[in-house]
Amino acid sequence: MADILAFIPEVINAHFEEAAFLYSEFQAETNASEPNTAYLENVISRIDANLDGLAINAAATCEYCNSAIENEDAGEFFVASYLAFLSGELDKIKPVVEAAQATPYLLQAVASGLAWHPWGRCGFWATKFIAAKQTAMAAIGLYCFNTHKKTVPIKYIDLLARSLSVKASNELPLLLAIGCKNSDTSIVPVLQQNTPEALEPVTFQILQARLKLGDASALSALKPFVLNENDDREAAISLAFSQLEKAQAKQWVAELKSTPQAERFLLLAVAAMHETPLIPWVLKQMEVPELSRIAGKVFSQLSGYDLKQKGWIVENESMDEKWLALEGDEDLDWPDAAKIKQTLNL
Repeated sequence: MADILAFIPEVINAHFEEAAFLYSEFQAETNASEPNTAYLENVISRIDANLDGLAINAAATCEYCNSAIENEDAGEFFVASYLAFLSGELDKIKPVVEAAQATPYLLQAVASGLAWHPWGRCGFWATKFIAAKQTAMAAIGLYCFNTHKKTVPIKYIDLLARSLSVKASNELPLLLAIGCKNSDTSIVPVLQQNTPEALEPVTFQILQARLKLGDASALSALKPFVLNENDDREAAISLAFSQLEKAQAKQWVAELKSTPQAERFLLLAVAAMHETPLIPWVLKQMEVPELSRIAGKVFSQLSGYDLKQKGWIVENESMDEKWLALEGDEDLDWPDAAKIKQTLNL
């Protein structure tokens, strides 16, 4: 018995951390412009397996769930909310749902945690949430109804309008994602009428949704996000240059070149335009410490090669300490430019 008690916490911890990590992979792949269906199915299967492992020992997960609420990590929130709704106990569900309303990504995590359950379990809570006066609560319910393809008891466009009427509403990204997933072009006029001019996240979120729904007029409004410093600049560059016509893209590139740190942003533009003839230029940027890792990512996008799989990365032990001290792009590998050039004869 002592051995079992010593072993269970390790198992619970492993399942919790793995499920939380996989949730981030799930979100990244789901939101990708071209999701890898096979990889996504694998991620979902692995999430299910880890959640099953936690469900078997649900009583032992309380401390992990309480910690998740304090840490505000989206992956951990997803797991905590899944387990809270699995318990069906209000005293476990309420703290997670209330804390999630603080940020858009936590709200998405709780909505996903609820919707991950079969309708027979989550439908009760989804029905309660969608009838709530709080727009964020209603958005969680709507997400669940939409995920399980159930008839929605309210008008989606009305709920969206309620959210748009409130400055910096945390549920707006979730509601916009639902509209884009359903290809609901009927909301475009509402979005056009409620697009702020300021370089703020909410403006970018609305413009992004408009473009996904085929509203080409949003492209010109995206230009200030491309040329000026803002929190969504890199995402705006990737989005804009994936949709610009060649002549217009050339003009925007010329303007982008005159901005500070232009090389980094030009790399992102090149990737979005799939400009494979510029691979030699991308390789040259790998030799610049500040650009090396992002250039490696762009090279992978253009060439289709996986750097790690090919063994074209530099291990930390052989890295210059000054390079390792550079901040930014920590989640990316350092590409071995010399090895890549030698292998590809470039």
